[in-house]
Amino acid sequence: MQPLKVLVVEDEIILLVDIVDLVEDSGFRALEAQNADAAMILLQQHTDIDVLITDIDMPGSMDGLELARRARGIYPDMAVVVISGKLHASKNDVPPRGRFIPKPYPRLAIMEVLKALATPSYH
Repeated sequence: MQPLKVLVVEDEIILLVDIVDLVEDSGFRALEAQNADAAMILLQQHTDIDVLITDIDMPGSMDGLELARRARGIYPDMAVVVISGKLHASKNDVPPRGRFIPKPYPRLAIMEVLKALATPSYH
């Protein structure tokens, strides 16, 4: 079984590198983008992305919540994890079966979500 492919979208470079390292250290494959526009290009180029981890507040034509909605519209089975330090996402904001993790996020919280998503019974 192939490891999950995770697209990490975060405009703060230090946080982006930290989450990508965490994803890869957990045994998953990572792609990275610094805004939703770049993420949409990657979503079109890589049809095998299993998980989207996105910040909400980013520069560009859309925020992370709109990115999550569009990504899920294209790939209905994609798991979505939304993170933010400024905004709190309600259950209505996050796509169904999506998760919200507030910043500063505990590294363990992201690891637990990824491991849960890797479990075949999750979907």
